[in-house]
Amino acid sequence: MKFAIMFFFALYTALASAIAVTIESRNSSAIVRRDNFANFFDDAACTVNGGIGVDIYNDGCLAEGGRRSVYIPRSFTPGDSMCLVKTRRDGSCSCQDEGFNFTPTGFCAVLDPSFQSYRFIDEACGHNNC
Repeated sequence: MKFAIMFFFALYTALASAIAVTIESRNSSAIVRRDNFANFFDDAACTVNGGIGVDIYNDGCLAEGGRRSVYIPRSFTPGDSMCLVKTRRDGSCSCQDEGFNFTPTGFCAVLDPSFQSYRFIDEACGHNNC
């Protein structure tokens, strides 16, 4: 009897562990995350060669020339109106060739690889000035 109880306990533990790993791996592949970190990618589907996460509330210049998509996270502040400022001519965010207004809800945005630098700002996009 003791052997049967130990056997079923071991079986239950192994099964529960396998289910937890399956659930965790399914959740980790989900694209929608709730944080403030965007990632640039080499393909148009936010799947190939993702860069390190960059804080969308930091307005520093990002030299990510040639990238084809950016994953915009779901932020902790719903309803934020933000802008991704795009510059073609250089990697130093010297001006705005194009602005992309967005609300950070967790999505993949396709990029034109001719842009050389990007900057996130926590407000609506201004007029293009290049």
